[in-house]
Amino acid sequence: MATIATLRRRRAAAAEPPATFEEDLLAYLGGSLPFPAYPGHVPQLGAVPCYSFGLVAESPYYLLAGPSAGLTRLTYQFDCWSTDRLEAARMQISLRALLHGFRGPMGSSYVSSSRLESRVVLYEPNVPGTDQGTYHEAVEYRLIVRDPVFTF
Repeated sequence: MATIATLRRRRAAAAEPPATFEEDLLAYLGGSLPFPAYPGHVPQLGAVPCYSFGLVAESPYYLLAGPSAGLTRLTYQFDCWSTDRLEAARMQISLRALLHGFRGPMGSSYVSSSRLESRVVLYEPNVPGTDQGTYHEAVEYRLIVRDPVFTF
């Protein structure tokens, strides 16, 4: 006769693993942003305007009072790429509307806190001797996320 622990192990092995937070984040943003979002970097032939994002830092997060098992502090950098300066600024604003102050479920993860940490406006000339270039707004968000593995 199988024990409860054995049945739980079998059920866990048969179940599909939970999505990573980055997959949850991409699914959340992909349905709400006006332009495509790429994890990591923009592909070589990727068209602008677009977004790219990546994890900058990750560390455990501990609370002095209350449950803190499974909490992680994540810092993500989001890059808004466009050939138009105002469009890049509007892209950053739409991202801010989705993430700054967000709290709640995001796919299989739960976001306890999300806030804008910093914003940098950059210009990258593409063709020497011309005015052609790419505007780049880089913003960092700090998120406190509960890992789905610790959710019972």
